[in-house]
Amino acid sequence: MAAAAMPLAELEQWLQARVDQHPAATGLPMLDGYVAAIVAGPVSMSPLDCRP
Repeated sequence: MAAAAMPLAELEQWLQARVDQHPAATGLPMLDGYVAAIVAGPVSMSPLDCRP
């Protein structure tokens, strides 16, 4: 049997708890945009290349 999906509120807390580890996404809106860019984008890019 497959495990249940993590509730969105719990996922948001999980993402924010890892801010000190410099993840690609630290919140749900950023994660949504990151995944959308991966799926829709023609070229793969490292998130570190996008930071100023």
